[in-house]
Amino acid sequence: MSLYKQIWLDAVKDGFYTNAGFASRATDMSTFVENDKINLAELGVTPEVYMNSAGPFNPVNVDDVHIELELRRFDSQSTRIKNADRVELAYDQVKAYTDKHQKSILDFMRKRAAFEYAPTSHTNNTPILKTSGVANALGLKKIRMADIIALHKAYNDNDWPEEGRILVLNPLHFAELLEEDATLLKVFANVQQGTLAPKLYSFDVYQFSKTPTYDVTSAPVKNAFGAAGNPASIAYMETEVMRAEGSWMMHHATAEQDPVYRADTIGFSCRGLHLPIRAISQSAIVSI
Repeated sequence: MSLYKQIWLDAVKDGFYTNAGFASRATDMSTFVENDKINLAELGVTPEVYMNSAGPFNPVNVDDVHIELELRRFDSQSTRIKNADRVELAYDQVKAYTDKHQKSILDFMRKRAAFEYAPTSHTNNTPILKTSGVANALGLKKIRMADIIALHKAYNDNDWPEEGRILVLNPLHFAELLEEDATLLKVFANVQQGTLAPKLYSFDVYQFSKTPTYDVTSAPVKNAFGAAGNPASIAYMETEVMRAEGSWMMHHATAEQDPVYRADTIGFSCRGLHLPIRAISQSAIVSI
């Protein structure tokens, strides 16, 4: 029999961005989405500011550049469910199945967000720092608290606001910071929970295992999505990156259509996008 798809869709969408961690810390542009595309206008002119001037204040033309971006599609692998029509009658059972799909989609989407929010190469507006500690077991220099302070200084030198600074630590860097200094550890870490303080040198701190990697053959350059390389932690201003959520779809084949397994098959897809708004504040600390 056919399932009531809205019940399952509501369950898989429930609390989606609440569980997204750092990926929720971005400017939400979902209201600009139409037909799974986001329509934006890039304003081409920044007005000059005059002090104690008698003028004239000559006007300049504003040339808007229309930008249309198609949201990416994220699909979860299909799963078979015996007696899905009975499962549907109990919300907690529905959630037990849909939570696995939500976690899979969210994990991949966060991996994509971390990749997009990381700088490609070093510029003044997208600083890439290198670790400066002693060598670890991999032969790479460990991250030090001094490297976080250097990142903090780079943000301050650019006059980027303290509010909304996000730092996403790779687990290797996270562990190295915890073991670096006992005094600092007491100030910045919760030893019982194995976590760093939620704010570290003005940054709101998150941990994520699938941050992008960098090629450090010469100056660090971001590798292709999913490629192996030197690990990195990333940082950004949440006002300088965006996220957008589009449509969700449930894919369903009934047990009657499956003579071999005689079970309902379900899967989900959603549309979403994570990108920098401008090439400003996206930064990284790369192990070298």
